[in-house]
Amino acid sequence: MKKKVIITLVIILLILSIPIPVSRNDGGTIEYCAVLYKVISWNQFNSVRGEQNYRGINIYFFPSNFRIVDWENR
Repeated sequence: MKKKVIITLVIILLILSIPIPVSRNDGGTIEYCAVLYKVISWNQFNSVRGEQNYRGINIYFFPSNFRIVDWENR
């Protein structure tokens, strides 16, 4: 009985950690969203403001991964 519970929990955690990639039309930003985490790989062009391009990585873990990220003011 104990083995079945552990195996079931491991399978559920694996399913919850499968990311779904979402790309943005801002120069190449890619967002990987899963239930347990969110990883954003920024690559934003700022030609309108005359600034340099922004590149970076942000990682959010549960429950912070459900908040809305302000794309203009990272």
